[in-house]
Amino acid sequence: MVGDTFPAGPGTRRRRGLGRRATDAGALSRTAARDLWQALPDQVFEIDLDERIVFANREFLGLPVERMTGTALSGLLPVEHRRAFREACRLARETRREHTFETRTDGRPPWWLYRVVPISQRHGSPQRFLVVRTDITSQKQAGDALAQEAQRYRMAFESAKTGMAITGVDGTFLLVNRALCQLLGYEERELLASDFYAVTHPDDLAESATQARRLLMGKTDTVMVEKRYFHRDGHVIWCRVCATAAADREGSTQYFVTIVQDISDVRMNEGDRHRHEWQEFEADRLDSMQSITGHVAEGLKTFVSEVLDQAAELRQALEGDDAGQSVVDSLQAAAEHQREILDQLLTVSRRRPLAKEPVPINSFLRDLAGRMAADHDDQPVRLSLAEELPLVECDAGQIELALRALFANAREAAPSAGEVILESQTIRLDQMHCREHPGLKPGTYVQITISDTGTGMESDTKCKIFDPFFTTKSHREHRGLGLPMARAIVQQHGGVLTVYSEVGHGTSCMMFLPVEDDGEESVRTPSSSGNKTILLAEDEEALSSVARRLLERLGYNVLTAVDGVEALHMFVAGRDQIDLVLLDISMPRMGGTEAYDRIRAIDRTVPIGFMTGYSAEMAIEALAHSRAVLIPKPLGLEELGEKVREMLDRRPAKGASISDSPHS
Repeated sequence: MVGDTFPAGPGTRRRRGLGRRATDAGALSRTAARDLWQALPDQVFEIDLDERIVFANREFLGLPVERMTGTALSGLLPVEHRRAFREACRLARETRREHTFETRTDGRPPWWLYRVVPISQRHGSPQRFLVVRTDITSQKQAGDALAQEAQRYRMAFESAKTGMAITGVDGTFLLVNRALCQLLGYEERELLASDFYAVTHPDDLAESATQARRLLMGKTDTVMVEKRYFHRDGHVIWCRVCATAAADREGSTQYFVTIVQDISDVRMNEGDRHRHEWQEFEADRLDSMQSITGHVAEGLKTFVSEVLDQAAELRQALEGDDAGQSVVDSLQAAAEHQREILDQLLTVSRRRPLAKEPVPINSFLRDLAGRMAADHDDQPVRLSLAEELPLVECDAGQIELALRALFANAREAAPSAGEVILESQTIRLDQMHCREHPGLKPGTYVQITISDTGTGMESDTKCKIFDPFFTTKSHREHRGLGLPMARAIVQQHGGVLTVYSEVGHGTSCMMFLPVEDDGEESVRTPSSSGNKTILLAEDEEALSSVARRLLERLGYNVLTAVDGVEALHMFVAGRDQIDLVLLDISMPRMGGTEAYDRIRAIDRTVPIGFMTGYSAEMAIEALAHSRAVLIPKPLGLEELGEKVREMLDRRPAKGASISDSPHS
C-alpha cells in the first residue's frame, strides 16, 4: 500500500550496519594517516600544478597548516632553493618521474634534500606533486668526513715509495699506485687491464696461486713471499711481496691489498755473486790471452815481414833459376799465409784501428746476406730485420769480418736441410743486463743475431768458444780464431757478443752494437771555429775520409795529406793559413813523430795533435818528447771537437814562443 511504512527486513538492517562501520573505518583511516604524516621526520607537501599547497603534514617556518593551504610553496622556500625547486617540478611534469636535488642556504649547513614526485591517474599527465623536504646535514657531514678520510688514504697510497696494489681475488688489478707502475714499467691503464699473473715469472706462478688460495680459505690473514716479476722491457725484477686479505662482515674475502718491494740488489745471493765473479775472471782471462797474443803477433809479424822482404830480394837474385824461383814462391806463399793468421791475431788482441762511420745496418745486412747466399747457394739465409733501425757508428769492414766468422760457424753447424737466420732489432739494455757483461754500459743497442738449426753445444764447449785457437774441428781446416776475432771486434766497438745454445736446439750468436743519441749524432759546432784551417795527415783513406767529414761538420776547413812528407810540404807552403796540425803516428815515408819535429822546427807555436789507434806504448813514445795532444781512434765527433777546441784555445799569440818541455 502506497505510503505505508514497512518494518525493515534482515537484509536492510545488515546493509545499514556495514555502511556505518565503513564510515567509522574511513574516519579512523584518515585520522591514522594524519597521525602518520605528522610523525614523519620529513616535511611533506602536496601541491597542485601551480605549486599551491593542498596538504602539509605539519607547520612550516612557523606557519600553521591552515594558513599555508592555497599558498605557492616556492614563495615560502628560501630564495636560494626556489630556482632548483621550480626546475625539479618542471622535469617531474615533463618526464613523469621523480626528481631530486640537494641544496643549502648561503653555502652553510643545514643541507636539504628535496624530492618531487608526480601524482597522476592511470598513466595520465601529472595532476599534483608530492614534495618531501629532508634534513640531510648529518649524512653530508659524515660523508664529507668519510671522503676526507678516503682522500688521505688515497694520497698515502699514491705517494708511497713502495709499490702498492689492490687486486681482486682472481688477481686482476683494481687499483695501482705510481711506484708500482714505475717498478714494472707500465702505464696505470695498462696494469688495470691486466692481472698479477701476467707479469709474474712462470717459475713463480704455482707458488703465487698457492699463497692466494691460503688467503681465500682463511688459513692466514697475510702472506709474504719473494718472487720474480717481468718488467715491460723483459728483464726480471726480484720483489718481496706482502699480501693481506680484506673481507666483508660475513668473513668473505673481497680483495687483496698487496705491497711490492724491489729487492733485486739484495737478491744477489752467493750463487749470483759467484757467477758474476766468474764472469769477471773469465773476461780478465780472455783479455790477458788477447794481450799476450797481440804482443807475440806483433813480434812475429815483424819477422814475417822481414822474411817477405828477403824473399823478394832472393827472387831477384835467382832470376832465371826456375828451381830456385819455385822454392822462393813456396816460401812467399807460406809467409803470406802466416801474415794472414797474424793479422787475425792482431784483430783478436784489438790492436787494429777502426774506421768508424754511420752505417744503415739493415741495408748493410741485406747486402752481406746476398753475397753470402751467392757464395753458398746450397744453404739459404732467412732475413728477419726490424724496421727503422738507427744508424750505427762502426767500421763496416770489421763488422763484416765478424759477421762472416759467425756465418761460417752457423753454416757448419746447420744440417744440410737447415737454414741460417739473420735478425736485427733495437734493444734497450738496463743496469741489470749490463751486470751480466762487465764493461757494458746501459743504453740503446742494435742487436744482430745469427742463428742456426744445428745440434747446439755442450756447456763445456760453450765455455771455451772465445779462447784463441780452440776448435772442435780439424786444426788443418780451422784455426780457432773466428769467434775470438768477432768478439774482439765487437768489444772494440763498445759492444758485446753473446752466444746462446742448447743441445738439440741450435745456436744463436747475438751481437750488440751501441747507438748514441738514437743513431744520430748531435752536431755541436765550436763557438769560435770561424775560418780555422786544419792540416790532417793520415795514410789510410777510410780513416782520413771519416776524420775530414767530422772536422768539416764541426765547422773547420780541412787540408789532407797522405803521409808526413806531404804534410811537411803543405805546411811550408801554407803555414800562415794553417791553425792546427793533426798527424797519424804511423805513416809511410815519414811518420808522425818525425813530421812533428820538422814542423816544430819551422813554427814553434802551431798546435799539433797525434791521432793513433795502436798500442798505448807507441802513443807514450810519440808524446815523450813533445807537447802534442793525443787523440785516440776511433774518432768520436764530440771528443774530437773538444780536443781541437782545447788545442786552438791554448795556442799562443802570433810571434810568441812555445816551450819544448814535455806535455804534462
